[in-house]
Amino acid sequence: MVSVGIDGCKSGWVASSSEDPCTLVFKNIKELTRFYGKDAFYLIDIPIGLPSFNVTRECESMARKLLGMPRSASVFNVPCRAAVYSECYADAQVENRKQLGKGLSKQTWNIVAKIKEVDEFLVSNPFYKQIVREAHPELCFYSLNDGFAMVHSKKSAEGEAERLGVLGIYNSTIQEVFNQSLSLTKGRQVLRDDIIDSLCLAVSGTLIQQKAGWRIPAEVKSDDEGIEMSMVFASGTASPANRFGAMAAEVQLN
Repeated sequence: MVSVGIDGCKSGWVASSSEDPCTLVFKNIKELTRFYGKDAFYLIDIPIGLPSFNVTRECESMARKLLGMPRSASVFNVPCRAAVYSECYADAQVENRKQLGKGLSKQTWNIVAKIKEVDEFLVSNPFYKQIVREAHPELCFYSLNDGFAMVHSKKSAEGEAERLGVLGIYNSTIQEVFNQSLSLTKGRQVLRDDIIDSLCLAVSGTLIQQKAGWRIPAEVKSDDEGIEMSMVFASGTASPANRFGAMAAEVQLN
């Protein structure tokens, strides 16, 4: 089964796959999933499974604990579904405080349209709930790097080299793939770190399918639409059990 890593970009979504890892750009999730089809395993860097009065997400706090500062700052609080479907930032703030007891950052509001797009797609296409899973690139890099978070910001030259170095452990052609992807996406409003994040998720998805996958939390809840609220990531070369303890459980693929 092909592994597809997906990250958001200004023009839509970027995707890398295990069959053709060079990054492609898609306008929306429907277009992307039509291209790769149902015989694929998708990891996407967007919240899946939205909290409400009835259910809360635990994976953000766990991810922050594992990553530590400063990388923990990349993990945002996820808005409730009512906030995601609000028409303006002010209404979203009201709904989020009403249901979750906290406000909504402007940074999170800026990606609400993408959260809503993926949520609508999964609610309307239940089959994909089984093969589209949430993953956070910094958590994936942490695990692929045997429990050590990235030192440098992904926006810096040092951070780019650091992350490509980690991926190179698992794919010896990653630098070449990255360079080709830069050329293919030129002029498409795709950032360099968008490409690296999608490559990271594609590599992680392949490893997860090889029975080297973990998720947080260990005891997973589903949201009001039956969508699992968890983050998945691939094991590095060290024993995951020694690093995560009871916090994580092995990923079970259907």
